[in-house]
Parts: sequence; structure tokens; C-alpha cells
Amino acid sequence: MPTAKSPYTGRRPALAAWLCILGLAGLLGGRPVHAEAPSAAEYEVKAAFLYNFLKFVDWPARALEGRDAIVIGVIGEGPLAPTLERTLQGKTVHERRIVAQRIAPGDEPRTCHVVFIGASAAAQTGEVLKRLEGASVLTVGESERFAASGGMIGFKVEADKVRFEINRDAAERSGLRLSSQLLKLATNVVAGSR
Repeated sequence: MPTAKSPYTGRRPALAAWLCILGLAGLLGGRPVHAEAPSAAEYEVKAAFLYNFLKFVDWPARALEGRDAIVIGVIGEGPLAPTLERTLQGKTVHERRIVAQRIAPGDEPRTCHVVFIGASAAAQTGEVLKRLEGASVLTVGESERFAASGGMIGFKVEADKVRFEINRDAAERSGLRLSSQLLKLATNVVAGSR
């Protein structure tokens, strides 16, 4: 299966170091995040992670063909969508601008390149993942056991630090290739369900 040209060739060390510092320190501007209730600082960290994840994923050429933007869809309530809009303003990946948008009930998530399922929409996770089966869409969530349940990247907060685990099997089944650098930064690479 042909894939788009690798976006991370030659930039791995600097980006991996940046992700490692941001992810393992779990800080943004010196502020720790807290697990009991997602804070603005936590969503700023997650938005930065989402932006950097894009650099470490290869989509099949057909998923990017004819598209001038990479679309991140957000399912659920919370501050992630507006935080993403601020974080992504003026940024590009794969020579395409990045657009964040909310996915309302009834909207088609398959039109996105990334779908983030927020904690407030955790009950919809199984349904959304089923709708995305076979689509080259990176799924990211923040509910407990997201990656073990068939999602591709699951955020978790441990000791006031944002971390993530990866389900490489789920990504491969969708035709996505995750950089080995991204896999090394994950706290866990799980075997996927489905």
C-alpha cells in the first residue's frame, strides 16, 4: 500500500526530544496537570501532543490526496477544540494546514484525519471506533483503557503528568504507520482488540 512521503525523516531527533521533554515532564509553562479534573493546562499539553503526533504518522497517499488541510475532529464537550484552534493557528504538517473542528452527533467522523474522543464522550467510544473501522483515521482518546479498547493513542495522567499509550495494531489495521520514535515515547504499546 503506497504511503505519503515520510514527514519525520531527518527531523526525528529534535522532535522526539521535544515530545519527550513535554510529555515526560508533563508541564506547560511550569504548571503541572492534575488527574482529578482536566484543567486548561492539561488541554494545552494534549493539544501540543496532538500537533506533534501528526508529524510522526504516515497516512496512505489516498487519505491525503486532494486535501489542502489535515482535519482534527473533536467529539465531546470541553476546552480542547478552542485550545487546538489556538495551538494550531498558522501551523502546517505534510505541507498542509491543520484544522480543528467539533464533531456533532450525526456528523461523519470519517472525513477527519484525526478524531479525538474526549472524556465527556467516553460512552460513545465503542460506537465511534466501529464507525471508523477501515478508515485511515488516527483515533485519540482520554478515557480509561482507550488504547486497549481499540483506540490508537490513549492519553492518561499519572503523577500529574500527561502520558500516552499506543495501540499499534489498531493503527496498522487502518493503514496508518506510526514512527518508531513515537512508539518509543509511549508509556505502553498495547495489543489491540477488534
